[in-house]
Amino acid sequence: MRRRKRKRASKPASSSLTVSPSSAVELIAIPNGLTECKRKIEFDRCRWERKDAKEEENDRGNDTMQVVWQYHVEEPVSAAGVLPDHGAVRGSRPLYLVQRDAQPRRNSRNQETEPPLKTWDILNKQRRRLIDYETVRLPMGQDTLLWCRVLRMPSINHKHHVVKYEPVIQPGSHEYLHHMTLYECRGDQAELESAAKTDGSVCYVPDKPAFQCNTIAATWSLGSEGFNYPPEAGYALNPYSGPRYFMLETHYTNPQLDAFISDSSGLRLLYTDRLRAHDAGILSVGIDPNWRHIIPPGQPEVISEGHCIADCTGQTVPNSGINMFAVIMHTHQLGRKVRLRQIRGGEELPPIAADTNYDPNYQEYRRLQRPIKVYPGDHLVAECTYSSESRTAITLGGLATREETCLVSALYYPRIELSLCYSLPSLPTVLHSLGIQKLVQGSSPVLIQEPKELAGMTLEERLISYNWASNFQTFQEATRSGTFKPLCGSSKGALPGTENLEAHYPRILRPYEEASMPCAKKPLRNKLSMLLSEDDDIGAPVDPDSDESNAVERGQLVRSKVSRSSDAGPTAGNSCGRTISTAVVLAAFTVVAGAAFR
Repeated sequence: MRRRKRKRASKPASSSLTVSPSSAVELIAIPNGLTECKRKIEFDRCRWERKDAKEEENDRGNDTMQVVWQYHVEEPVSAAGVLPDHGAVRGSRPLYLVQRDAQPRRNSRNQETEPPLKTWDILNKQRRRLIDYETVRLPMGQDTLLWCRVLRMPSINHKHHVVKYEPVIQPGSHEYLHHMTLYECRGDQAELESAAKTDGSVCYVPDKPAFQCNTIAATWSLGSEGFNYPPEAGYALNPYSGPRYFMLETHYTNPQLDAFISDSSGLRLLYTDRLRAHDAGILSVGIDPNWRHIIPPGQPEVISEGHCIADCTGQTVPNSGINMFAVIMHTHQLGRKVRLRQIRGGEELPPIAADTNYDPNYQEYRRLQRPIKVYPGDHLVAECTYSSESRTAITLGGLATREETCLVSALYYPRIELSLCYSLPSLPTVLHSLGIQKLVQGSSPVLIQEPKELAGMTLEERLISYNWASNFQTFQEATRSGTFKPLCGSSKGALPGTENLEAHYPRILRPYEEASMPCAKKPLRNKLSMLLSEDDDIGAPVDPDSDESNAVERGQLVRSKVSRSSDAGPTAGNSCGRTISTAVVLAAFTVVAGAAFR
């Protein structure tokens, strides 16, 4: 049977999917008796970026996309028209189509040469002998819990590299997990060893030892499937010069206040003694979680920025620079856009990473198409845009999911001392943004002294009663142009000379402007390509007259992986598979803006 082209589906106002006149999806093959299908998807950036496109397609390249799928149990009457609702099975999921992390591709050659990986499971329980100790239980009536567990590094006698990590999620716990972060720990070895013998405790309470656990070793957020390091780098486990103790911080959320929940989820690290060329690190750029991070209510867009100042990169980044190769973005539920900006010598460079259609429920790693250089003296900005239209009261920065945060964690090599690069609006900036000139010294609760019309009002009352509708623009300008306190940290604490700094927004002499080149003049290489597939390769083109080119799809669409290839041409492939009966199936595939599903 000859190969036929499948068409992309657009989403009308109703719940039905209709077939678009664009023939951008081509089915390659479906082996008989299997729901295993491979597709090519045309990826023409010129068409995706065209502002006057007539089709109802919202294609934004690197942004988070919602992939909508549908299959049917009956043979289609025709190749065009509305796909009937009766008997249809459909769903959707967010994906990065371009910058998605990919599983390493295996073939007969590298399967023979790659050594087996060792596994370190870091779970929220301990197994001693044959008895499982208590798992984590969420407290009754509490919607947020941060649980910390200290662990000792596996017993190894020489340096290893972590090349991959992934979540291990207990069945039924996924909806309660917000993020899991593994930190390196320094401090008193006896206290750390004592803590490692326990099953963990609530994080950051006053009566617990204050360990220096502030350098991220691995992190997972809602929607992520983990991360694979590139072949040239890995996270170092070194029993002689590296940390011997780590802390797993697990953020649970329980908005419905369920009566009883227990969990034993965690992270799985895969490591090897076959070392890569570079030790990798993670640099966190963002806003320190604090009440000074204010998001007014009822606004379609509120912009907040966290700064990594030039003094911090100047002290720690070598003259040869570091190479950022992946990022993971993190906000809570109000986040809608995130950018990691880069400013050098008064010139703003293209963003290291950006998502103008960010989905707070899909916080996956972004593998950059090429490593981005960061040099000493570069100023980095984590910029988060929130939508607070659904809220009638202010939202403050904090760790709870009902609060907000702005964070971009960047993976890079070679590793440097700088691990945390935050900022926090200065108190004068916050007061100015609220129209406050002076506070009463030593007052509790905090009282306003000037201006006279606000004298005697508490700061909390001002925050609650402030007319955000008429004063929002003044507030936004004050918070974006005012002074801030930089927070530059390493595994040893704050960088010398940065503890008492008060910084200003960097002076940008040459703002970044995205180049606009007519599509007809863009070279073929600008038509980005990628492979939507499982770990197996797409393989050679299928003979259109062979049995394998059967264009009738059988089966259920399951998750896809994405990888990129700079020279594969302007197409993409999709693979899905599982054995089922030989029912005839029609599948529809489309990519739409994630905002339509929130």
